[in-house]
Amino acid sequence: MEKEIQNTVTETVESQDILSMNNERKIELGEKEMKRYIGIVLREVKKDSTSSLT
Repeated sequence: MEKEIQNTVTETVESQDILSMNNERKIELGEKEMKRYIGIVLREVKKDSTSSLT
C-alpha cells in the first residue's frame, strides 16, 4: 500500500513538472504570422458554421 502511494505521488509530481514546463514556453508571432493564423482560424470557423447548418 505504501509503495502504491509513493508511486502515485511520484507520478503527480512528474505531471506537475511537465505542466509547469509547458506553461513556461512563450510563443512569439510576428504580425504576418499572426494574420496568417487568424485567417486559417476564420476559414475553419466559417467551414464549421456552414456545415452545421445543413
